[in-house]
Amino acid sequence: MATKRAVSGPVAQDRATETMAFGGKKLLTVDWDTQDLRMALVQPRGSGIELLKAVSVPVPKDVAKDDPERFGAFLREAIRQSRVGARQAVFCVPREQVVLNTMNLPPSPADDLPAIVLNQIARELPFSADQAVIDFALSTDHDVKSAATALVAAVRIDDIEFYRKVASEAGLSLSRIGLRPYANRLAVMSCVREAENQTVLVVESGPHHTEINVLRGGALVFSRSAMAAMPVLRDERVDHTQDSRITTPGIIDARESEHTREAISRLMVEIIRSFEAYRATDAGASVDHIVVCGATGLEAELAQSLAARFAARAELFAPDRALDLSPTRAKELRGFSAVLGLAMGHGRHPLVSFDFLSPKKPV
Repeated sequence: MATKRAVSGPVAQDRATETMAFGGKKLLTVDWDTQDLRMALVQPRGSGIELLKAVSVPVPKDVAKDDPERFGAFLREAIRQSRVGARQAVFCVPREQVVLNTMNLPPSPADDLPAIVLNQIARELPFSADQAVIDFALSTDHDVKSAATALVAAVRIDDIEFYRKVASEAGLSLSRIGLRPYANRLAVMSCVREAENQTVLVVESGPHHTEINVLRGGALVFSRSAMAAMPVLRDERVDHTQDSRITTPGIIDARESEHTREAISRLMVEIIRSFEAYRATDAGASVDHIVVCGATGLEAELAQSLAARFAARAELFAPDRALDLSPTRAKELRGFSAVLGLAMGHGRHPLVSFDFLSPKKPV
């Protein structure tokens, strides 16, 4: 067993903050799309997390996803039936609801950063800053003597109020509202050891929106949500996995057909277009590694297509190392990247994380 060493400096501060945020209690992280609701029940373990339970529940067609009372009632019942009881919860905002900009900041004291960010971003928003909740995250630990790069996100106030109402109706106490692309970044970083030194293309496929992210040097440098309808394949003969901690609908990897080729082709166009948009700011960029997340059943075929197109290694998201799971069990969690990333990022230092519930504001 490795000998534990004392840690000081920013890393130690991050871990101390993480312990205080969890308080040793269980945490429920929640994310959903038009097809599925996903939840992960976790608790702190050392400097990481222990997965107690992961549940994916199909969202019935008669549940109005834009009605916070009805969706909150559905979430409350899903929690009850799944027995993932934890009052403290974290939600996230998807990419399509966010205006996202990268900003270079001058060397400044930490207390001055929110004012600098708000002053700059207000001129770039397509709506008034008064109508938005604005937060940012630095790409590295803060150094008062060094310039910094920040990812700045703006979400309409009405959207944040929607999540508050859903949580209230579900009987949950919201601890934080994070950003889904940032959560996916943390989840992928925990599984791909080489990510800190590579350019990684991260694709999270969904039934209506697919999030396309680029990580470089471990930082999220590009993110886009593409509307590309994907068929969701289910095996009705399989209701859930055999692991008592993981309950998901049966997912089957699709065999190549004309139907799947058309869906993959549409999505490939959006992914290639997205990466070329990123290359406009970094002309020499090339993909070193590809990670495909999602649970539509087309991820394996998509990964093969991406590997051939970018001449890079492509793999499906599988948090076996991060959660100490067998590869078979980890495979069932390939659609859980966002909720697991939310859990991994909870309690990190405020300057390197997003929280639209308590955004960073000028002193």
